[in-house]
Amino acid sequence: MKKIPNTLKEETKLEIKKISSRFRTERQVRAVIGMSPKQFFIILPVFEKFLQAKKEEDKKNKLKPDNGNEGQLKTSTDKLLFMLCYLKCYPSFDVIGFMFDMSGSSANTWFSKLLPILIKTFDQLNVLPKTNFESVEQLREAFKNYDTLVIDATERVIQRPQDKVLQKEHHSGKKNSTQLKTQLLPH
Repeated sequence: MKKIPNTLKEETKLEIKKISSRFRTERQVRAVIGMSPKQFFIILPVFEKFLQAKKEEDKKNKLKPDNGNEGQLKTSTDKLLFMLCYLKCYPSFDVIGFMFDMSGSSANTWFSKLLPILIKTFDQLNVLPKTNFESVEQLREAFKNYDTLVIDATERVIQRPQDKVLQKEHHSGKKNSTQLKTQLLPH
């Protein structure tokens, strides 16, 4: 196994500590936010730019920043960590509130405020997935660089429609079963 020079290990540890003093390893960072410290620090300046723009917009509209209560998320690093942790782990607001030393309702408020900013950040970085296609051609264009496309589907039991045409459309082929199919395109 190849040894990593101590200076590189120390640099990585410093990067990890800049995100949160509670992290000990890069593996912990990846487990909590779903990305490496390097990726986190690529996203952070763009996120900060949109946070600042929101703050200036609120000031222009004479709104108190954060309703006068900054809370536990004091820095842009804390705010980005909070959002990425929530989106990666998807805990209840009470649980993530506990993790970040706030109430569940405060966690919900922070999430509502920060989600549009994170969406703008990811949009600026061109990493948001395409979710709606107007035509089959658009779908083909979006996936032209992929050899294989996996489509996942699930069926949910629904009440049997009275209309014979709808009955045939929703019949799953299973005995006495009327189901609605939902398809997902993971990529």
